[in-house]
Amino acid sequence: MTAPTAQQLFEDDFTDGVRSGAGAPWRLRPVDALPTGDGVVRTTPNGLVVVPTGVDARSGAPAFAQPATPVQHLRWAAFTTHVSPSGRPGFETVDGQLLTVSADVALRGFGLDTHPYDDVTDATVDIRLGAGGLISVDLESGVVFDFFLTHHRLYAVYERLALRPDARFAAFTYAVPVADRRPEQVHRLEVSFERATGTARWRVDGAEVLSVDRVGTRCLDAAYLKRDNGGVEESVLPGQLSYGLGLFADRMYGQGVELSAGRLRVTAVPRP
Repeated sequence: MTAPTAQQLFEDDFTDGVRSGAGAPWRLRPVDALPTGDGVVRTTPNGLVVVPTGVDARSGAPAFAQPATPVQHLRWAAFTTHVSPSGRPGFETVDGQLLTVSADVALRGFGLDTHPYDDVTDATVDIRLGAGGLISVDLESGVVFDFFLTHHRLYAVYERLALRPDARFAAFTYAVPVADRRPEQVHRLEVSFERATGTARWRVDGAEVLSVDRVGTRCLDAAYLKRDNGGVEESVLPGQLSYGLGLFADRMYGQGVELSAGRLRVTAVPRP
């Protein structure tokens, strides 16, 4: 039997950087007083490289800008501007179709070990101190299927955001370590969602590392639960997914990260 042919819905090799603005394929998210976020983008023969806007006075290495209060965890992000047929931001999830985003991504950190925190055991794997990743989010329901890379570790991230302060539904974050890594190591990351089964899958270099089929519930090992509002669980079926790339940090002390990303694709494959 012939394998179903993938329909390519979106592709960018970042030859022209991250094109944003009216009619462009990307939208940059403002952070604090920075209208395009805490990120400086440059283009290379292999794709794009993003570093924070600051510079550490001691080392001269890239460093996160000093944040406003409260700190926004997402320091820089580029989101696809695609709009579904319903008019909502994102690529529509359709019964009988497997929707997948993929990208070649690497990350390295700077100055991570200079932290002053007693609750940090290994700065090179701690998401709070600096990470970058591949974003897959339903901006309507707050469901997230991400990959986070730190200097020495790769995580599959499953969460639901509390989009309103008064949200009573379960809002939580799981960060599941799926591989140790080297800073120069490039990973082919893929996140798929199949609406008919309500299943999300995370793959690294072609191998599945995590799946979730009860989206909206706290269904993973509690050891990986990083945030939980104690709300009421409810099943969620994302109607569309927006994709992108991001830099993340919760604490700033002169450290930074560098995210490298090659071709990013969104495809849809028919499912029986």
